[in-house]
Amino acid sequence: MTGSFMFLIDFPEMRARIESIPAGFLPLPSLSETIRSKLIIKASKETILTAQTQGEFFIYRVPIIINGTETFNLITAFRDDYENPLTIFTPIIEENDLIYNIRSVICSKEFDVHFFDEHARERVAYTVKNVDFEHAKKTFAVAPASLQATTAKESYQATVNWFGLRTPEDDANSLRIPLEEKLYNDNFSIIDLGDAHTNRLYFPKPSGLVREIAGPESEEDIAQCFSRSFKNGMIFIGPMKKNNKELADIVVVEENNVILVQAKDSPNNEAMLSRSIERKSRASRALAEKGFSQVKGAIRSVQTDGLKIENEFVRINMHPENINLYAILVIKERFPDSYRWYYEKSSEITRDKGVMTVLLSYRQLHEITHHMESGKDFIGAITQMYFQGSLDSQFPELNFPKKQRIAHYTLRGND
Repeated sequence: MTGSFMFLIDFPEMRARIESIPAGFLPLPSLSETIRSKLIIKASKETILTAQTQGEFFIYRVPIIINGTETFNLITAFRDDYENPLTIFTPIIEENDLIYNIRSVICSKEFDVHFFDEHARERVAYTVKNVDFEHAKKTFAVAPASLQATTAKESYQATVNWFGLRTPEDDANSLRIPLEEKLYNDNFSIIDLGDAHTNRLYFPKPSGLVREIAGPESEEDIAQCFSRSFKNGMIFIGPMKKNNKELADIVVVEENNVILVQAKDSPNNEAMLSRSIERKSRASRALAEKGFSQVKGAIRSVQTDGLKIENEFVRINMHPENINLYAILVIKERFPDSYRWYYEKSSEITRDKGVMTVLLSYRQLHEITHHMESGKDFIGAITQMYFQGSLDSQFPELNFPKKQRIAHYTLRGND
């Protein structure tokens, strides 16, 4: 392949493998002289657009010591904000060939980088030719010892701490990956017409990387996340109340469990990415404030009138006394200066309305639904988050310790 087509057109057998990882790197060294090595990067739409607009990203070798063992992990930075970039954390784990495969790909004379979003939709791809070979060899040199999967949590925290305290010299020593020649025209949208998720009871919409209007495409992304866990449930986008006003952005129904979901996103474009972290945080909090108000209204409606949904696919009529009700507010990104406020607002609604309410970033929702294989597991996970959050008045991150599920996680650089 010369790099003129999208990856899954040439290698459709790789779809399941790409879908299986939550986020991060999937390096594919080539043994052929006619096919370039590939680096698959699965990341958020904001991360991909940052890579596209900046034309580069940076890989840091992060030295850490865990239980007296000197080793390292990787952090890949996409500098929408220099001090607090979007990042991908890549753990280097014992009995894992990841570091060897990454080194093989990036130390190639040429290789292709294909960016996929969380739903395994390819968004853009580039050929890379001018990586500093000697610098790359040092970045990916194998450590004297690798970590075991059981130390993943400690390894993650040590890596994030190092990155938050990094120096200008550390930034200068990171490995620059220049994105040079596009492999195809990326000005397109994708629409999912498959029948794999028959629990999504709505008509699909086209999805693009650049989004001037946040709502409809983000709501469908969130609905797709819920469809992973609620395989036996029903998922609705924008169902209407009896007064012909929208009940919630998404409603999930499985047996007697009903989840009301409000989504608050912002446009995904270059202007939005270029805003300062402080401005992004203020805008996010204002949107969350509005979202919490909408959540209260949706709860009030269901507690008063029950759940009545009728569309082209199904008819539902549930009495309030027969509903186990939950509420979730999903925002694009959580910011540390609002962590306690998120929990305070959620707890206030939980107390006043008697309905457990949690706030999740879209990344958290994606990761939880990637790991939780049933609706019951999902509800258990958010319940754990809520009650564990009462210990220090903020929602915790959930950890997924199974070795086969340890993946790469996206985070904000100094989060």
